[in-house]
Amino acid sequence: MSSCVIPEKFTCDINIKENGTYSVSANSTLVFYTVFDEIKKHGKVSEKTDSEIKSYFDEGVKKEPTIKKYQYQNNGRAYVEYFNEVNDGSSVDLSSSGFPLTITVGRDSIITIKAPVVDRDSKKNLQEYAKYGYNLNGTITITSELPIIDAGGQKVGSKYFFFGPQVIKREVTLKTLPEQDIIIKIGKQIK
Repeated sequence: MSSCVIPEKFTCDINIKENGTYSVSANSTLVFYTVFDEIKKHGKVSEKTDSEIKSYFDEGVKKEPTIKKYQYQNNGRAYVEYFNEVNDGSSVDLSSSGFPLTITVGRDSIITIKAPVVDRDSKKNLQEYAKYGYNLNGTITITSELPIIDAGGQKVGSKYFFFGPQVIKREVTLKTLPEQDIIIKIGKQIK
């Protein structure tokens, strides 16, 4: 899939184990954003456009082994469930699955999770899409058994009272889009 797809309603859970392995699961409604231009011009999505978008999703989802469930919902939207378990220290770029998020593991074994800033023009476009039914509403939750070195300005909590895995939870809506990249660093700092 590509950058023509944007998340709408979603949850994304990243779980990092003490040994540095991690898993990512996300459930989302993805939207092929050009439908909003058609709705703006014609008041609805044509059957032809909807069929073309469905074919695009069908082909894109088949190429993504990390998409575990997929259902096309009409009007340029599809529901997907994503899951990826990483045991070999490799990095993951979720943008090909419609989620603007990357997870990289550096040579120093520091895990960096990055959600890029939405530039001013893109933010204006998303706000315009809201007039035609787009509703960004999601949560990203990071649970880590490794220490959180830099929470990127986020509040760090604990899953349990005073001990156990650390948790960062970020609500994402049109009103809370970040003004700068969210970068979170996790791991054992090497001195």
